[in-house]
Amino acid sequence: MFAQVGRTNDLSKDGLGVGLSLCRQIAFLHGCQVSATSAGLGAGSVFTISLPLSDTVVSAPETEIAAKTLIAERSGVRVLVADDNEDAAEALATLLRLSGYEVSVAHDGEQASRVAANEQPDIALLDIGMPKLTGYQVAQQIRAQSWAKRPLLIAITGWGQPEDRRNSAAAGFDKHFTKPVDFETLAQAIAEAM
Repeated sequence: MFAQVGRTNDLSKDGLGVGLSLCRQIAFLHGCQVSATSAGLGAGSVFTISLPLSDTVVSAPETEIAAKTLIAERSGVRVLVADDNEDAAEALATLLRLSGYEVSVAHDGEQASRVAANEQPDIALLDIGMPKLTGYQVAQQIRAQSWAKRPLLIAITGWGQPEDRRNSAAAGFDKHFTKPVDFETLAQAIAEAM
């Protein structure tokens, strides 16, 4: 989803580079595009947000009603995001909240399992390689519960080999995405499943 190039020991450059990715995903939610250009090292950067023009005229109240309707459809839909990369988990959680979902975050497998048992999410987005319990183990624990509704389980992981996909299916996952996952693709998969 994001990366930082040319890291140094200078603490002012610490981080994962999540800001630009988050900006791009938020712009996408509004039908926009973001681009970045630079003439090179020390020359600065230019960030451009392109707003689409519409052939049809939609009044602001109609747009507001449509947006509120979409968010209302998603309100009450509980999502668990579990990833030991805290920046990645928080960025994804922010995008999901902006889309209208109720989101809980966990940063290890044991915490994910506890949150899932307490909140019974409708959707769980689980990293596979978490400490304490793997995403596979968390998925198996969720599937062993007798909740009223079967949650949608999605693996979001750096492991994308055919064997990894078989293992995630065997653990009870419904879908398997390899990082970095495009938020539009993930949002579409969730919408289709819900």
